Amino acid sequence: ATIDGNGLATAIAIGSTSIHATDGDISSNSAAMAVDNPLVSIAVTPTSATIAPSATQQFTATGTYSNNATLNLSSAVTWNSSSATATIDANGLATASTSAGVTSISASADSIISNTASLTVASVENYAYVTNRNNNSVSYCLVNSTTGVLSNCAATGGSSFSFPTGIILNAAHTFAYITNLNGDTVSYCAVNSNGTLSNCQTAASGLASPYALTLNPAGTKLYVTNYNANNVTYCTVNQSNGSLSACINTASTGLISPVGIVFNSANTLAYIANYNGGGYVARCTVSQMDGALSDCSSTASITRPVALTLNPAGTIAYVGGNTSKVYYCAVNQSTGALTCTANSQTFSLAYGVSVNLANTIAYIANLANDTVSQCTIGPGGMLTSCAATGSGFLGPFGITVN
Repeated sequence: ATIDGNGLATAIAIGSTSIHATDGDISSNSAAMAVDNPLVSIAVTPTSATIAPSATQQFTATGTYSNNATLNLSSAVTWNSSSATATIDANGLATASTSAGVTSISASADSIISNTASLTVASVENYAYVTNRNNNSVSYCLVNSTTGVLSNCAATGGSSFSFPTGIILNAAHTFAYITNLNGDTVSYCAVNSNGTLSNCQTAASGLASPYALTLNPAGTKLYVTNYNANNVTYCTVNQSNGSLSACINTASTGLISPVGIVFNSANTLAYIANYNGGGYVARCTVSQMDGALSDCSSTASITRPVALTLNPAGTIAYVGGNTSKVYYCAVNQSTGALTCTANSQTFSLAYGVSVNLANTIAYIANLANDTVSQCTIGPGGMLTSCAATGSGFLGPFGITVN
């Protein structure tokens, strides 16, 4: 530290020093002065994760200090889990309960509270869900945990659907959301432990040819593309009963006949497939204040794109549509830009694409020939060894695998 003639000390580095005054031969007592480096923020990562019942997930707490230095504080903070869905120990290791659900993970130290991370505990048994546009139904199929093959496919959810297209499940696999293209609505259904859908109800009326939908990573907002209105509607999701409310239109510019939509895991970017306008995937900024989408602009040109999803790591986007090809696109982790390559495998109007959590298998809904293709994910995201799986589909459009 330095000190001026008026006794004003100025800190110039972290550490300690002694301050005293002199007047001729007379010296004062010494006063100790310490220059501290206080903690200013704590960041918990990953910001979202999905694990099976009884599984574990390691979280990391990184502290940032006033001099911008960072330090791993995972063993020094106080960890918190918002519900009994998972517990978390003093080192940031979360352990899931035996039941599906979602909990919020946070850390604190020195009165500083971190961001909130979302941890989802998902059911062990996996199912695939396929919307059948041509007979107003949804099929659910058991997914073989070893081979990924779909079997025992059957209709579920009753007769409340009207030209169903997009489908998405929340991270806890407790609710399913389906767009009804002809009804201009969204259906939401309870997902039972045996995979069936029940208690389906309609919500979000007043949409304009809703083709596809997705949830933000936290599962608090549902986004629906309006093909005829060239925009997106987003609604607040009731976490207890799955209902939708406070629906608002957003992304009023930059979209032309929007269809597929997906968010990156950081909830900073949304990608939207635009069927017309030459065909392109738009990249939109997500407001961290209210979830609105803005600054939508093309990041990849693809002929007549419809289906759009990201792999679990967010490093590869898959785009299908009104051609015989599915594109796999590398995602620039700094800018979010896509670099796309046409896959060599042939499909038949690939209007639905879904990737399993292990990032080993992609499922493609082929609208034109009433099949679902199961493909192995190879190096760089390339799809290989594609073959038909499951049965009983009629105009399969959307697909999701829990």
